[in-house]
Amino acid sequence: MQYRIVSGNKDGFFRMEENTGNIVSASLFKGKKGEQFTLKVTATDNYGMKPSLEAAQPATVRVSKRFLKQHNFSLRNQEL
Repeated sequence: MQYRIVSGNKDGFFRMEENTGNIVSASLFKGKKGEQFTLKVTATDNYGMKPSLEAAQPATVRVSKRFLKQHNFSLRNQEL
């Protein structure tokens, strides 16, 4: 599977680890506790080879004290 963020990341705060689905901070994050971001992410099988299947799902990042401390959370347990 390959994972990627396809929308909702206009400020470039996040990046998705292509092979794991982990969403991590991509730049200096200046968010505030309680702030929320909705990203559209996709999961694709066959690594771009044809035929491939793709599913899209929204992923919500809620900024918490823990998030601000770690800047890292995993999408791996989400169902796409």
